[in-house]
Amino acid sequence: MAYDLEKDIYRLLIQEPFFAAVSRHIEKVPCAAIPTAGVRILDDGRFELMYNQKFFEALKDRHRIGILKHEFYHLIFEHCFQRSPDGKKISQRWNIATDMSINCHIKNEIPTDKERDGIEGVLPESFGYEDGLSAEAYYKKLEKDGKGGGGKCNGQHQQGEGEGDGEPCDCGNMDSHDNWGEGEMSGELKELAKERLREALREGMKEAEKNSNGYGNMPADVRKQIVRFVNGTVDWKAVLRQFIGQSQRSSRVNTVKRINRRFPYIHAGKKTLRNANIAISIDQSGSVSD
Repeated sequence: MAYDLEKDIYRLLIQEPFFAAVSRHIEKVPCAAIPTAGVRILDDGRFELMYNQKFFEALKDRHRIGILKHEFYHLIFEHCFQRSPDGKKISQRWNIATDMSINCHIKNEIPTDKERDGIEGVLPESFGYEDGLSAEAYYKKLEKDGKGGGGKCNGQHQQGEGEGDGEPCDCGNMDSHDNWGEGEMSGELKELAKERLREALREGMKEAEKNSNGYGNMPADVRKQIVRFVNGTVDWKAVLRQFIGQSQRSSRVNTVKRINRRFPYIHAGKKTLRNANIAISIDQSGSVSD
């Protein structure tokens, strides 16, 4: 039988309701073309998790849960919303930095021995760095120390001769970031995706508050970061503009004013009508400012 992701999602629901609630807002798609797993933002602002069934099937139970949480953290920390600081679509140094900012919170839940497990979740300590920093902070350290960039890994994660020469350092092959930074994400799409993320995190917080261990082993500073993001403001005009643009529906009607390409002057032609039926309500109570 093929690997069933829903079983692990159910275990996550029992163990850590916060992540299970966030998971409900992410479409899961089995994909043999991806070697491990990866999360991305779709063109309509929704989130998608692609995963290799054979890869997950071969993992230990705790590692499957850990990798799922790792992918959800990429969304929570907004890693999918931006390119590498060097402007590249795919940057090994940025990949390593984002993974370190997550893995330091789930050390005991991810595979970290490449020789034994076949994959490696890279940790800050393997580069001599402290835990708990942001991806941007780790990136600056890697760049300053010349680590995690182009060039074969020599055991010390040092960069090869010249910027970007040789093969990429093979550190942290636990998941794929290949779909990050494809095309230019418009400001409207980014705001729409962030609003979807706020809703997912808001629902996760509600579920977590119903259980004494609803957040699992999530550090307190990460919880505070989530609260700040959920309570943040959003550009409602950009979200509304994007929503209306994606809500258009089309219908086709017959018209003699347009020539039928297949049966000219025998049958009527076709005309496409595009309409967006939008209802907008405005709260004008005294609790809302101008």
